[in-house]
Amino acid sequence: MPALGPITRGILIAWVALWVASFLVNLANPALLSPLTLDPRALLDGQLSAIPGLLGYVFLHDPSRTAHLFFNALLFFMFATDVEILWPRRRFVLFLGCAALAGAVATLLLAWLAPANFAFPVIG
Repeated sequence: MPALGPITRGILIAWVALWVASFLVNLANPALLSPLTLDPRALLDGQLSAIPGLLGYVFLHDPSRTAHLFFNALLFFMFATDVEILWPRRRFVLFLGCAALAGAVATLLLAWLAPANFAFPVIG
């Protein structure tokens, strides 16, 4: 297995740090995390305060479910390490950003088409 690239390492460290921070914030005041949550209803209603959630949802994980974060990080480590070696840094970062936005757009589309089933806040 190749060595961990700097972008992959940074994202994994950010995930763990943000999980610890979200755990502590969740203990104090869970409402503080809502701007980083992908809220399809708010976005479809045109609320500008929900825009940070388009990318922020990727880094937030449920503080009570460490297994979800662990397996996300493990899969990211296994695949992102090789992709980071193959692609230049800028292309790799652009790919990650586009993947996060594609997930948000898919969520918004599903929430628009079937709000009863998909118009709920998303993290992870």
